Amino acid sequence: MLKHTYIKVFSFSFLITLLLKILTESIKLIGGNFNSFFKRVGVADLIFSQPASGFSQFYDILILLTYCFFLFLLERKYYYILNNKYFVHIKYITFFFGLVISASTIVFQEYKAWDLNPYCQEYPINEVSNSKLDIYKTEYNGIKPGLSPLVWIAINKICNFTFFGLNYLNHFYWIFIFSVLFLIKKNLGFNSLDTLCLAFCFNLSYIHSIRSANYGFLVACLLSVFLLKEQKKNKNFNLMIIFLVSILKIHYLVIIFIYFVILKQKYKFIFKLATLNIIFYIIQFILFKNSTINYFINLLNGYLVNELRIKAGIFNPVTFQFFERIEFFKTFSTIITLTIVVYLFNKFKTIELKFLTFTHLFSRNKSYDQNYFLLLINNENINLFILILCTIPTIFYIYGSLFGLGLLSELYHVISVFFLIFNLEKSKFKKSNSTTL
Repeated sequence: MLKHTYIKVFSFSFLITLLLKILTESIKLIGGNFNSFFKRVGVADLIFSQPASGFSQFYDILILLTYCFFLFLLERKYYYILNNKYFVHIKYITFFFGLVISASTIVFQEYKAWDLNPYCQEYPINEVSNSKLDIYKTEYNGIKPGLSPLVWIAINKICNFTFFGLNYLNHFYWIFIFSVLFLIKKNLGFNSLDTLCLAFCFNLSYIHSIRSANYGFLVACLLSVFLLKEQKKNKNFNLMIIFLVSILKIHYLVIIFIYFVILKQKYKFIFKLATLNIIFYIIQFILFKNSTINYFINLLNGYLVNELRIKAGIFNPVTFQFFERIEFFKTFSTIITLTIVVYLFNKFKTIELKFLTFTHLFSRNKSYDQNYFLLLINNENINLFILILCTIPTIFYIYGSLFGLGLLSELYHVISVFFLIFNLEKSKFKKSNSTTL
Protein backbone atom coordinates (compact mmCIF):
# COMPACT_ATOMS: atom_id res chain seq x y z
CA MET A 1 0.00 0.00 0.00
CA LEU A 2 2.85 2.34 0.90
CA LYS A 3 4.64 1.64 -2.38
CA HIS A 4 1.36 2.18 -4.26
CA THR A 5 1.02 5.65 -2.65
CA TYR A 6 4.55 6.59 -3.64
CA ILE A 7 3.94 5.45 -7.22
CA LYS A 8 0.76 7.57 -7.43
CA VAL A 9 2.48 10.67 -6.09
CA PHE A 10 5.51 10.09 -8.33
CA SER A 11 3.24 9.72 -11.36
CA PHE A 12 1.28 12.86 -10.46
CA SER A 13 4.47 14.92 -10.03
CA PHE A 14 6.02 13.56 -13.21
CA LEU A 15 2.92 14.18 -15.36
CA ILE A 16 2.55 17.79 -14.15
CA THR A 17 6.25 18.42 -14.79
CA LEU A 18 5.78 16.90 -18.25
CA LEU A 19 2.77 19.20 -18.79
CA LEU A 20 4.98 22.19 -17.96
CA LYS A 21 7.60 20.93 -20.41
CA ILE A 22 5.00 20.52 -23.18
CA LEU A 23 3.72 24.05 -22.55
CA THR A 24 7.23 25.50 -22.78
CA GLU A 25 7.79 23.73 -26.09
CA SER A 26 4.42 24.98 -27.35
CA ILE A 27 5.27 28.58 -26.42
CA LYS A 28 8.52 28.28 -28.37
CA LEU A 29 6.54 27.27 -31.45
CA ILE A 30 3.87 29.98 -31.16
CA GLY A 31 4.60 33.15 -33.10
CA GLY A 32 3.03 36.56 -33.63
CA ASN A 33 1.07 38.38 -30.97
CA PHE A 34 0.78 35.36 -28.70
CA ASN A 35 4.52 35.06 -28.57
CA SER A 36 4.91 38.72 -27.62
CA PHE A 37 2.43 38.24 -24.74
CA PHE A 38 4.28 35.20 -23.40
CA LYS A 39 7.62 36.95 -23.82
CA ARG A 40 6.51 40.00 -21.85
CA VAL A 41 5.23 37.77 -19.07
CA GLY A 42 8.34 35.57 -19.18
CA VAL A 43 10.86 38.40 -19.04
CA ALA A 44 8.71 40.64 -16.77
CA ASP A 45 10.94 43.56 -17.65
CA LEU A 46 8.37 46.12 -16.51
CA ILE A 47 8.52 44.64 -13.00
CA PHE A 48 12.29 44.28 -12.70
CA SER A 49 13.75 47.11 -14.74
CA GLN A 50 11.17 49.87 -14.71
CA PRO A 51 10.98 50.12 -10.90
CA ALA A 52 14.69 50.90 -10.85
CA SER A 53 14.55 53.48 -13.63
CA GLY A 54 11.51 55.64 -13.05
CA PHE A 55 8.04 54.20 -12.98
CA SER A 56 5.49 56.98 -12.45
CA GLN A 57 5.18 57.51 -8.71
CA PHE A 58 1.59 58.68 -9.17
CA TYR A 59 0.55 55.43 -10.86
CA ASP A 60 2.61 53.42 -8.39
CA ILE A 61 0.72 54.92 -5.44
CA LEU A 62 -2.58 54.60 -7.33
CA ILE A 63 -2.00 50.86 -7.92
CA LEU A 64 -1.10 50.35 -4.26
CA LEU A 65 -4.20 52.22 -3.08
CA THR A 66 -6.34 50.23 -5.53
CA TYR A 67 -4.90 47.04 -4.10
CA CYS A 68 -5.65 48.17 -0.53
CA PHE A 69 -9.21 49.10 -1.57
CA PHE A 70 -9.62 45.70 -3.20
CA LEU A 71 -8.58 43.98 0.06
CA PHE A 72 -10.98 46.24 1.96
CA LEU A 73 -13.88 45.07 -0.24
CA LEU A 74 -12.69 41.48 -0.06
CA GLU A 75 -12.55 41.66 3.72
CA ARG A 76 -16.32 42.12 3.81
CA LYS A 77 -17.08 39.17 1.54
CA TYR A 78 -14.12 36.81 1.74
CA TYR A 79 -15.75 34.29 4.10
CA TYR A 80 -18.64 33.88 1.65
CA ILE A 81 -16.25 33.66 -1.33
CA LEU A 82 -14.02 31.05 0.27
CA ASN A 83 -16.89 28.80 1.25
CA ASN A 84 -18.75 29.13 -2.04
CA LYS A 85 -18.83 25.95 -4.16
CA TYR A 86 -17.62 28.00 -7.16
CA PHE A 87 -14.33 28.87 -5.46
CA VAL A 88 -12.86 25.77 -7.10
CA HIS A 89 -12.99 27.65 -10.43
CA ILE A 90 -10.78 30.38 -8.94
CA LYS A 91 -8.28 27.67 -8.05
CA TYR A 92 -8.26 26.33 -11.62
CA ILE A 93 -7.67 29.84 -12.96
CA THR A 94 -4.90 30.36 -10.39
CA PHE A 95 -3.13 27.17 -11.45
CA PHE A 96 -3.50 28.06 -15.12
CA PHE A 97 -1.97 31.51 -14.56
CA GLY A 98 0.89 29.99 -12.56
CA LEU A 99 1.55 27.40 -15.25
CA VAL A 100 1.63 30.04 -18.02
CA ILE A 101 3.93 32.35 -16.04
CA SER A 102 6.27 29.46 -15.18
CA ALA A 103 6.50 28.17 -18.75
CA SER A 104 6.99 31.67 -20.15
CA THR A 105 9.73 32.41 -17.62
CA ILE A 106 11.58 29.19 -18.48
CA VAL A 107 11.44 30.00 -22.19
CA PHE A 108 12.26 33.71 -22.18
CA GLN A 109 14.19 34.50 -19.02
CA GLU A 110 17.57 35.72 -20.28
CA TYR A 111 19.36 35.92 -16.93
CA LYS A 112 18.80 32.45 -15.58
CA ALA A 113 20.70 31.19 -12.56
CA TRP A 114 21.73 34.55 -11.10
CA ASP A 115 22.09 33.19 -7.57
CA LEU A 116 23.64 29.88 -8.63
CA ASN A 117 26.26 31.15 -11.10
CA PRO A 118 28.81 32.41 -8.52
CA TYR A 119 29.12 28.91 -7.07
CA CYS A 120 29.41 27.17 -10.44
CA GLN A 121 32.63 28.94 -11.48
CA GLU A 122 35.92 27.09 -11.03
CA TYR A 123 37.52 30.30 -9.78
CA PRO A 124 37.65 31.28 -6.96
CA ILE A 125 36.47 27.94 -5.50
CA ASN A 126 39.90 26.49 -6.31
CA GLU A 127 41.33 29.15 -3.99
CA VAL A 128 39.23 28.17 -0.97
CA SER A 129 42.37 27.03 0.89
CA ASN A 130 44.35 30.12 -0.05
CA SER A 131 45.00 31.99 3.21
CA LYS A 132 45.83 35.20 1.33
CA LEU A 133 42.60 35.45 -0.65
CA ASP A 134 39.14 36.43 0.58
CA ILE A 135 36.90 34.49 -1.81
CA TYR A 136 33.84 36.39 -0.51
CA LYS A 137 35.05 39.61 -2.11
CA THR A 138 34.56 38.13 -5.56
CA GLU A 139 31.35 38.34 -7.57
CA TYR A 140 29.87 36.98 -10.79
CA ASN A 141 27.37 38.99 -12.86
CA GLY A 142 26.92 41.36 -9.93
CA ILE A 143 26.04 38.61 -7.42
CA LYS A 144 28.31 38.04 -4.43
CA PRO A 145 28.56 34.59 -2.81
CA GLY A 146 27.32 34.00 0.71
CA LEU A 147 27.55 30.27 1.41
CA SER A 148 30.03 28.55 3.69
CA PRO A 149 33.09 26.93 2.01
CA LEU A 150 31.93 23.29 2.23
CA VAL A 151 28.45 24.13 0.90
CA TRP A 152 30.04 26.18 -1.87
CA ILE A 153 32.25 23.23 -2.88
CA ALA A 154 29.29 20.81 -2.85
CA ILE A 155 27.14 23.09 -5.05
CA ASN A 156 30.07 23.60 -7.40
CA LYS A 157 30.31 19.81 -7.87
CA ILE A 158 26.57 19.55 -8.53
CA CYS A 159 26.71 22.43 -11.04
CA ASN A 160 29.41 20.75 -13.04
CA PHE A 161 27.95 17.24 -12.94
CA THR A 162 26.61 16.05 -16.31
CA PHE A 163 24.33 13.03 -16.79
CA PHE A 164 23.58 11.86 -20.35
CA GLY A 165 24.46 15.32 -21.61
CA LEU A 166 22.14 17.04 -19.11
CA ASN A 167 23.46 19.28 -16.35
CA TYR A 168 21.88 20.79 -13.29
CA LEU A 169 22.52 24.42 -14.19
CA ASN A 170 20.29 24.27 -17.28
CA HIS A 171 17.57 22.00 -15.91
CA PHE A 172 17.20 22.88 -12.24
CA TYR A 173 13.63 24.22 -12.68
CA TRP A 174 12.34 20.77 -13.64
CA ILE A 175 14.02 19.25 -10.59
CA PHE A 176 12.58 22.00 -8.36
CA ILE A 177 8.96 21.68 -9.49
CA PHE A 178 8.94 17.88 -9.51
CA SER A 179 10.42 17.73 -6.00
CA VAL A 180 8.08 20.36 -4.55
CA LEU A 181 5.01 18.73 -6.12
CA PHE A 182 6.09 15.42 -4.63
CA LEU A 183 6.82 16.89 -1.18
CA ILE A 184 3.52 18.79 -0.92
CA LYS A 185 1.33 16.04 -2.34
CA LYS A 186 2.92 13.21 -0.35
CA ASN A 187 3.42 14.86 3.02
CA LEU A 188 0.92 17.67 3.53
CA GLY A 189 -2.28 15.85 2.58
CA PHE A 190 -3.74 18.37 0.13
CA ASN A 191 -5.83 17.43 -2.88
CA SER A 192 -4.28 17.66 -6.35
CA LEU A 193 -5.69 21.09 -7.25
CA ASP A 194 -4.56 22.70 -3.98
CA THR A 195 -1.14 21.11 -4.42
CA LEU A 196 -0.85 22.61 -7.91
CA CYS A 197 -1.78 26.09 -6.68
CA LEU A 198 0.73 25.93 -3.84
CA ALA A 199 3.55 24.52 -5.97
CA PHE A 200 3.21 26.90 -8.92
CA CYS A 201 1.82 30.10 -7.42
CA PHE A 202 2.50 30.33 -3.68
CA ASN A 203 4.22 33.70 -3.05
CA LEU A 204 5.42 33.47 -6.69
CA SER A 205 8.29 31.46 -5.20
CA TYR A 206 8.73 29.05 -8.12
CA ILE A 207 8.79 31.94 -10.60
CA HIS A 208 11.47 33.64 -8.52
CA SER A 209 13.53 30.46 -8.40
CA ILE A 210 13.39 30.02 -12.19
CA ARG A 211 14.84 33.52 -12.56
CA SER A 212 17.52 33.20 -9.91
CA ALA A 213 18.09 29.43 -9.58
CA ASN A 214 17.81 29.96 -5.83
CA TYR A 215 17.18 26.61 -4.20
CA GLY A 216 15.22 28.29 -1.39
CA PHE A 217 12.02 27.28 -3.22
CA LEU A 218 12.85 23.61 -2.66
CA VAL A 219 14.71 23.98 0.64
CA ALA A 220 11.89 25.91 2.35
CA CYS A 221 9.45 23.16 1.32
CA LEU A 222 11.80 20.59 2.82
CA LEU A 223 11.98 22.69 5.98
CA SER A 224 8.19 22.82 6.32
CA VAL A 225 7.64 19.13 5.64
CA PHE A 226 10.31 17.88 8.03
CA LEU A 227 9.52 20.33 10.82
CA LEU A 228 5.98 18.97 10.69
CA LYS A 229 7.30 15.41 10.65
CA GLU A 230 9.55 16.13 13.63
CA GLN A 231 6.65 17.66 15.48
CA LYS A 232 4.71 14.40 15.11
CA LYS A 233 7.53 11.96 15.64
CA ASN A 234 11.12 12.41 16.79
CA LYS A 235 13.44 10.80 14.23
CA ASN A 236 17.11 11.20 13.38
CA PHE A 237 16.23 11.36 9.66
CA ASN A 238 14.08 14.45 10.27
CA LEU A 239 16.94 16.03 12.19
CA MET A 240 19.44 15.38 9.40
CA ILE A 241 17.19 16.92 6.71
CA ILE A 242 16.55 20.02 8.84
CA PHE A 243 20.29 20.24 9.53
CA LEU A 244 20.94 20.12 5.78
CA VAL A 245 18.43 22.95 5.28
CA SER A 246 20.05 25.08 7.99
CA ILE A 247 23.55 24.82 6.52
CA LEU A 248 22.25 25.69 3.06
CA LYS A 249 20.27 28.69 4.36
CA ILE A 250 21.76 29.73 7.68
CA HIS A 251 19.02 32.33 8.29
CA TYR A 252 16.50 29.47 8.48
CA LEU A 253 17.96 28.76 11.92
CA VAL A 254 15.95 31.77 13.11
CA ILE A 255 12.75 30.26 11.67
CA ILE A 256 13.51 26.89 13.28
CA PHE A 257 14.36 28.53 16.60
CA ILE A 258 11.07 30.48 16.68
CA TYR A 259 9.06 27.41 15.72
CA PHE A 260 10.59 24.92 18.15
CA VAL A 261 11.81 27.04 21.07
CA ILE A 262 9.43 29.99 21.31
CA LEU A 263 6.29 28.23 20.09
CA LYS A 264 6.79 24.48 20.57
CA GLN A 265 9.26 24.43 23.47
CA LYS A 266 11.21 21.48 21.97
CA TYR A 267 14.57 22.33 23.49
CA LYS A 268 16.09 18.88 23.03
CA PHE A 269 15.68 19.07 19.26
CA ILE A 270 17.24 22.55 19.09
CA PHE A 271 20.18 21.35 21.20
CA LYS A 272 20.83 18.48 18.75
CA LEU A 273 20.54 20.77 15.74
CA ALA A 274 22.84 23.37 17.31
CA THR A 275 25.41 20.66 18.10
CA LEU A 276 25.41 19.44 14.50
CA ASN A 277 25.85 22.98 13.20
CA ILE A 278 28.73 23.68 15.59
CA ILE A 279 30.50 20.46 14.51
CA PHE A 280 29.93 21.33 10.84
CA TYR A 281 31.48 24.80 11.16
CA ILE A 282 34.37 23.53 13.30
CA ILE A 283 35.23 21.04 10.53
CA GLN A 284 35.18 23.87 8.00
CA PHE A 285 37.37 25.98 10.26
CA ILE A 286 39.93 23.15 10.47
CA LEU A 287 39.91 22.58 6.69
CA PHE A 288 39.55 26.16 5.45
CA LYS A 289 40.42 28.46 8.34
CA ASN A 290 40.77 31.72 6.41
CA SER A 291 37.72 31.18 4.19
CA THR A 292 35.53 30.18 7.15
CA ILE A 293 36.51 33.32 9.08
CA ASN A 294 35.80 35.43 5.99
CA TYR A 295 32.43 33.68 5.61
CA PHE A 296 31.28 34.76 9.08
CA ILE A 297 32.66 38.27 8.55
CA ASN A 298 30.63 38.37 5.33
CA LEU A 299 27.48 37.37 7.26
CA LEU A 300 28.06 40.01 9.95
CA ASN A 301 28.75 42.67 7.33
CA GLY A 302 25.28 42.33 5.91
CA TYR A 303 24.79 39.16 3.86
CA LEU A 304 22.03 37.97 6.18
CA VAL A 305 20.00 41.09 5.36
CA ASN A 306 21.27 41.85 1.85
CA GLU A 307 17.96 42.20 0.07
CA LEU A 308 17.70 43.90 -3.31
CA ARG A 309 15.72 46.93 -2.24
CA ILE A 310 14.66 48.06 -5.70
CA LYS A 311 15.07 45.52 -8.47
CA ALA A 312 13.59 42.57 -6.59
CA GLY A 313 10.20 44.12 -7.23
CA ILE A 314 7.23 42.02 -6.21
CA PHE A 315 9.52 39.25 -4.96
CA ASN A 316 10.94 41.17 -1.98
CA PRO A 317 8.34 41.01 0.81
CA VAL A 318 10.10 42.63 3.77
CA THR A 319 8.08 44.39 6.46
CA PHE A 320 10.92 46.67 7.58
CA GLN A 321 11.11 48.06 4.07
CA PHE A 322 7.38 48.75 4.03
CA PHE A 323 7.92 51.56 6.52
CA GLU A 324 11.26 52.57 5.01
CA ARG A 325 9.42 53.41 1.78
CA ILE A 326 7.09 55.79 3.62
CA GLU A 327 9.18 58.93 4.04
CA PHE A 328 7.40 60.03 7.22
CA PHE A 329 8.18 56.71 8.97
CA LYS A 330 11.62 56.08 7.46
CA THR A 331 13.71 57.01 10.51
CA PHE A 332 11.58 54.95 12.87
CA SER A 333 10.89 51.95 10.59
CA THR A 334 12.60 49.42 12.88
CA ILE A 335 10.88 50.68 16.03
CA ILE A 336 7.46 50.76 14.33
CA THR A 337 7.85 47.23 12.96
CA LEU A 338 8.98 45.75 16.28
CA THR A 339 6.16 47.52 18.13
CA ILE A 340 3.56 46.08 15.74
CA VAL A 341 5.09 42.61 15.98
CA VAL A 342 5.12 42.63 19.80
CA TYR A 343 1.53 43.90 19.85
CA LEU A 344 0.27 41.24 17.43
CA PHE A 345 2.24 38.48 19.14
CA ASN A 346 0.51 39.29 22.43
CA LYS A 347 -2.87 39.85 20.79
CA PHE A 348 -3.25 36.51 19.03
CA LYS A 349 -3.65 33.20 20.80
CA THR A 350 -2.92 30.66 18.06
CA ILE A 351 0.60 29.44 17.31
CA GLU A 352 0.07 29.94 13.56
CA LEU A 353 -0.61 33.64 13.93
CA LYS A 354 2.22 34.19 16.40
CA PHE A 355 4.57 32.44 14.01
CA LEU A 356 3.41 34.48 11.01
CA THR A 357 3.77 37.69 13.00
CA PHE A 358 7.25 36.94 14.28
CA THR A 359 8.81 35.58 11.11
CA HIS A 360 7.47 38.18 8.71
CA LEU A 361 9.60 41.05 9.98
CA PHE A 362 12.97 39.64 8.89
CA SER A 363 14.95 41.42 6.21
CA ARG A 364 16.11 38.10 4.75
CA ASN A 365 12.70 37.23 3.38
CA LYS A 366 12.50 36.63 -0.35
CA SER A 367 9.43 34.94 -1.81
CA TYR A 368 11.21 31.60 -2.24
CA ASP A 369 12.30 31.71 1.40
CA GLN A 370 8.68 32.05 2.46
CA ASN A 371 7.66 28.54 1.50
CA TYR A 372 8.00 27.87 5.22
CA PHE A 373 4.45 29.29 5.31
CA LEU A 374 3.44 25.75 4.33
CA LEU A 375 3.90 24.98 8.03
CA LEU A 376 0.71 26.91 8.74
CA ILE A 377 -1.58 25.72 5.97
CA ASN A 378 -4.20 23.08 6.65
CA ASN A 379 -7.44 22.04 5.00
CA GLU A 380 -9.41 24.49 7.14
CA ASN A 381 -7.63 27.63 5.94
CA ILE A 382 -6.14 26.61 2.60
CA ASN A 383 -8.67 28.60 0.53
CA LEU A 384 -7.71 31.83 2.27
CA PHE A 385 -4.00 31.16 1.70
CA ILE A 386 -4.57 30.35 -1.97
CA LEU A 387 -6.68 33.45 -2.56
CA ILE A 388 -4.30 35.88 -0.83
CA LEU A 389 -0.89 34.35 -1.56
CA CYS A 390 -1.53 32.52 -4.86
CA THR A 391 -4.37 34.03 -6.89
CA ILE A 392 -3.78 37.73 -6.22
CA PRO A 393 0.04 37.66 -6.71
CA THR A 394 -0.26 35.87 -10.08
CA ILE A 395 -2.81 38.43 -11.32
CA PHE A 396 -0.57 41.31 -10.25
CA TYR A 397 2.46 39.63 -11.79
CA ILE A 398 0.79 39.34 -15.19
CA TYR A 399 -0.50 42.91 -14.93
CA GLY A 400 2.96 44.16 -13.94
CA SER A 401 4.63 42.26 -16.78
CA LEU A 402 2.34 43.92 -19.32
CA PHE A 403 1.90 47.42 -17.88
CA GLY A 404 4.55 47.86 -15.18
CA LEU A 405 4.75 47.99 -11.41
CA GLY A 406 6.80 50.53 -9.50
CA LEU A 407 8.90 50.61 -6.36
CA LEU A 408 5.89 50.02 -4.15
CA SER A 409 5.21 46.61 -5.68
CA GLU A 410 7.31 45.15 -2.88
CA LEU A 411 4.65 46.30 -0.43
CA TYR A 412 1.75 44.26 -1.84
CA HIS A 413 2.89 41.10 -0.14
CA VAL A 414 3.45 42.79 3.21
CA ILE A 415 -0.11 44.12 3.17
CA SER A 416 -1.37 40.68 2.11
CA VAL A 417 0.28 38.92 5.03
CA PHE A 418 -1.17 41.38 7.56
CA PHE A 419 -4.56 40.84 5.89
CA LEU A 420 -4.00 37.10 6.18
CA ILE A 421 -3.05 37.29 9.87
CA PHE A 422 -6.15 39.24 10.89
CA ASN A 423 -8.54 37.17 8.80
CA LEU A 424 -7.17 33.81 9.91
CA GLU A 425 -8.10 34.92 13.41
CA LYS A 426 -11.52 36.07 12.22
CA SER A 427 -12.22 32.86 10.29
CA LYS A 428 -11.36 30.79 13.36
CA PHE A 429 -13.78 32.89 15.39
CA LYS A 430 -16.54 32.46 12.79
CA LYS A 431 -16.02 28.70 12.62
CA SER A 432 -16.10 28.34 16.40
CA ASN A 433 -19.32 30.39 16.55
CA SER A 434 -20.97 28.36 13.79
CA THR A 435 -19.98 25.15 15.57
CA THR A 436 -21.46 26.43 18.83
CA LEU A 437 -24.71 27.40 17.15
